[in-house]
Amino acid sequence: MGCCQSSEKGDGAPARAVGGLVDRPTADLKDSDRGFTDIKQVTRTEDRIGDSLSTSKTALYAPAQNDRNWLKVEVSELKSQAAQLQEDPEVDQAMLEAILSRLETVTTRLEKLEGAPVTAAPATVPASAPAAAAPAAPAVDSGVVAPSVKAFDDLISDYVSPVVAKATDIGGEVLDITKILEKAFKEERKVVDIISKCKKPTVPELQKVVADVGAAAMEAGKKADGRRTDAFNHFKTIAESVQALFWIAYTGPDSGMNMPMPHVDESWQSGEFYANKILREKRGVDDRHVDWVKGVKELYMQLKAYVKQYHTTGPSWNPQGAAVSAASPAPAAPKP
Repeated sequence: MGCCQSSEKGDGAPARAVGGLVDRPTADLKDSDRGFTDIKQVTRTEDRIGDSLSTSKTALYAPAQNDRNWLKVEVSELKSQAAQLQEDPEVDQAMLEAILSRLETVTTRLEKLEGAPVTAAPATVPASAPAAAAPAAPAVDSGVVAPSVKAFDDLISDYVSPVVAKATDIGGEVLDITKILEKAFKEERKVVDIISKCKKPTVPELQKVVADVGAAAMEAGKKADGRRTDAFNHFKTIAESVQALFWIAYTGPDSGMNMPMPHVDESWQSGEFYANKILREKRGVDDRHVDWVKGVKELYMQLKAYVKQYHTTGPSWNPQGAAVSAASPAPAAPKP
């Protein structure tokens, strides 16, 4: 798995306000006789990505509401900025990392406050603020499949299964290693379902949750480390790239890992080194292998898009969920 130097930001740089978003000032706020704190005016200037214009937002603030609504506003705005940057082919990586780091910090703070009662609502909430009560994730064993899980089911049916079909056409050891890839993704699906239903686990609990994904990855690694065969580059492509599935193990800046999307990207790049060897050897000789490589690459590009949408700053554990020990994964959706 790809690693990076851990720090508050995950990249060694000090934390700072990004895009004009600043923390709410609290030191100078005082309680009033009415039981509410004085309403303070907070002006934030938000950089607009893609142009040189900037707009000012002014909001009235009642800090006794424990920051939750305001943190939700900032999370929404940071996600929007990150999504725009990620779609820019000439993105400033330093800026993107700064925004993602800030997003992770704010999300963590919001999760800590999520269970606290709201003692007072903001006097005025900016128009961009999300609703105070977001739809809850499915309860454990409720039978409801969360959107993130449904999307992963689609990923398997639309991109894993076609790779298996291409490998079946080739047969032999290429099919063997592709079956291991399929197994790893199916084990990952179980973890994704648990993430949607459960609160963030302890590290020992997380190790148990991801153990079966790790076992599949180790199986692929043993294939690659064994006797060198004609399928060696296929083995290495899968053994290296399947590490992308360990975005589920990301626990924060101190985990020594990249955040999910950069982790998936880095893992595929490791596998692509060997995939390119297959292309050089097989193009014009046996294009079935070329199709297989294209299918594997597309799978990881779609996995990258998936984590960008549902798990940008880490696995989206359910703050209102049960302990992972109480979870049993919902069955995968039947094939059409």
